[in-house]
Amino acid sequence: MHVCKACLTVKDNNNRICIDRFLFIKGENMKKVILVVTLSIIASPAFAQKSCEALKDEITKKVESKHVKNYQLDIVDKDEVKDQKVVGSCDLGRKRILYTKN
Repeated sequence: MHVCKACLTVKDNNNRICIDRFLFIKGENMKKVILVVTLSIIASPAFAQKSCEALKDEITKKVESKHVKNYQLDIVDKDEVKDQKVVGSCDLGRKRILYTKN
């Protein structure tokens, strides 16, 4: 039997893993647990996205803290971006925030 002190897991010769010595996971169940954890990690940034207006307000505060005057921030679809300076992305990557100096 092998005890991992860093993560509090116990492994024995039967391929069982005991997490905190209470939860036993074996074979197909382990694959399901790994799949659920992986999908949760991948999906978590989608839930953490800010609204376009909230991100624009945050960028506005940063620009104004540097005492910049005569500028404009616009929210546009990503397909509408030409040679403008992109300073943010929102709506799950479908929109961009553009900075224009007047």
